[in-house]
Amino acid sequence: MHKYAGASWDIVVDEATYYEKIGQEVMPVINRRPKLQKISFVAHSLGGLVARTELCRFSGAKIYPGRGIKFVCADSQVFLYLISKCKRYFYNRLKPSKLTWMATYRKQHKKELLQRL
Repeated sequence: MHKYAGASWDIVVDEATYYEKIGQEVMPVINRRPKLQKISFVAHSLGGLVARTELCRFSGAKIYPGRGIKFVCADSQVFLYLISKCKRYFYNRLKPSKLTWMATYRKQHKKELLQRL
């Protein structure tokens, strides 16, 4: 039995219910991505699962598990890129603020940024 204490409430959940809830939340993800080989969890709260995300070294965009390109240098530095386009531009020393499709460019030129909910 696990007991979760909140500010004004307590919830008691047995292990079977806990694992059943995780299974219900994970199955839609597995069904949408049949080639998915592993899922990384950071935490599970009463609100839902939390996935571990990384940031692209070039664009600063979120990289979700199973996506992106990871490059490890000889000196053990790890570089993560969202897509190969970001990797190519980073190695060609292009600045994200000079590219019209980047968020930094849109912020500098006061273009409308789309809000994700």
